[in-house]
Amino acid sequence: MRVDRSSSFLAVGGRPRLLTRPPRIGQLLERPRLVGAAGASPVGALGAPTGSGCTTGAAQLAAADEHARGAVLAWCRLAHAYDTARDVVDMIADSLGAASSTSVRVIDLADRLLDMFEAGPLTVVIDDYHLASDGDIDRVIAECVELMPPTSRFV
Repeated sequence: MRVDRSSSFLAVGGRPRLLTRPPRIGQLLERPRLVGAAGASPVGALGAPTGSGCTTGAAQLAAADEHARGAVLAWCRLAHAYDTARDVVDMIADSLGAASSTSVRVIDLADRLLDMFEAGPLTVVIDDYHLASDGDIDRVIAECVELMPPTSRFV
């Protein structure tokens, strides 16, 4: 299933397109310490108060991955009513033009996500992670992190 990027408001599954669009930041200030600290770690976490630049930092890490490894970006922005593990996996699928998941079981969601990681280098950014409604997103990531290709990562 391909994502309809021409729609003015809704994407696949009725989710607002803004949930899967990375921000357009324009010129980013170089942050070599941030990029260097993230290194090749499969999971990078940026935490700071609202408005302090976490989204901008995540976008910069994703851009560095794209330039260094040719990674494809899947952007997921959590929001009220779009805050479960299935929502995240579906947003990643939307970003990649893949089919959405029909399961809510953690192991099935992790399996679906691993299939998407196998397609090539992938950087998944989960913006506003603090809005997650349950611990299932953590469990899906934990299931995937040791099995995903070394050229991919979560931010």
